Amino acid sequence: MFYNGKIINNNYFNNYQEFQYLLNPKCIYTINESNSGVNSLLLIDKFKLCASYDDGLIKIFDLNNYNCLYILEGHSSPVLSISLMLNKNIISGSCDKKIKIWELKNDKYINIKTIEGHEDTIEKVIQLKNSFIVSCSADGNIRFWNENNNYKCVKTLNVNDENISSLLEINNNKIVAGTVKLFTGKIMIINSNFQIETIFNGITCNWNNGLQNFDNDRILICSNTEIYILNIKTMFIEKILNQRIYIGPIYKLNDEIIAIGFFDESSFKLINYKTNEICSEIKGEHKQEILGIIKINNKKFATCSKDNTIKIWKY
Repeated sequence: MFYNGKIINNNYFNNYQEFQYLLNPKCIYTINESNSGVNSLLLIDKFKLCASYDDGLIKIFDLNNYNCLYILEGHSSPVLSISLMLNKNIISGSCDKKIKIWELKNDKYINIKTIEGHEDTIEKVIQLKNSFIVSCSADGNIRFWNENNNYKCVKTLNVNDENISSLLEINNNKIVAGTVKLFTGKIMIINSNFQIETIFNGITCNWNNGLQNFDNDRILICSNTEIYILNIKTMFIEKILNQRIYIGPIYKLNDEIIAIGFFDESSFKLINYKTNEICSEIKGEHKQEILGIIKINNKKFATCSKDNTIKIWKY
């Protein structure tokens, strides 16, 4: 394994040890509102959960009774990315190459803006704290859109025709971007001037939910069968956690526990990153690969899958 052209010592690798599980999450509800796979989850607030689907729909559910409150119609292909804007509007990106902004008006979500410019699937779209919108695509481009100038594209970064899979805002108006190209993938740090300032070669970012904030100084990266913990202040990879099977989404549930979904086994694990212990492993609940994990509160989290379901877990 190479990191910035240097070989990483094998002592960086930490394999999880099997032991008696400390946590036993229970599925307390299954939302099955579609005949289409569920790609991503977004917690709007403590009362509402948003999900995006392969059929192009976005749905919002009441977390008290799990009823569907709103259906957002407008995309013509699978919606891979949903996130909240600074004003609490929803922004979505789809395989139809479009970004859409949704606003709640008169108890109905309205598509108030459609942004076009990418030439392939939009993998991830987020709004930064400085109000710029950033999107990445399978067309190999990262685009920056100015909300204050009718969402005009003000900058395009091309990354050698690689599929750019994920984006994450970190400190000082910087962004982390990951590519999904096998063996030659990279993690890039982009500064506030929209310039690439640091590249970590040889790290593939599996999925659009494969970058997550860990704390103020560190981020999580899922790469093939490994999880990297990267210190963004020192630009040093502190730990590599080898899972041995292909990793899907990851999410930090608390100061010790990380939830990891797996493509190959349609399963997920809760692991203690400090002790390298598996706290729980759930198999067989989802029938196809898990594509999204999100924390609801200190006692609950949710998973979504290609099997058309969202499952609510209590732990």
